[in-house]
Amino acid sequence: MRELFKEGVASSVLSTKRAIEFLLDIMEKEGPFEGIIGYSEGATVAGTLLLAEQELFETTGREPMIKCAVFFAGWPPLDPKTFSMVLSDESDTMINIHTCHISKLIWIL
Repeated sequence: MRELFKEGVASSVLSTKRAIEFLLDIMEKEGPFEGIIGYSEGATVAGTLLLAEQELFETTGREPMIKCAVFFAGWPPLDPKTFSMVLSDESDTMINIHTCHISKLIWIL
């Protein structure tokens, strides 16, 4: 995982920042929401969005608009300040709402 997200690869910082700003704008217009679901890289976006909401609460007092999250086969979120991966063995940062993490999916046809 660390090898995939080395600093500077694909210059994703700007696109990530724009995506989070876009989602926060939608949330301001359409929110609040009961929850969010993210699959694979979508879990990265969802987790990053939740961390951005926490940061907004800490800096501006804006109440978070998402109450819970479900992540399927998720990748780690990014720190909304530095855009580096938030890994449990390197950071104390945590998402502070209820989450469910499902690491393996079994498809039955």
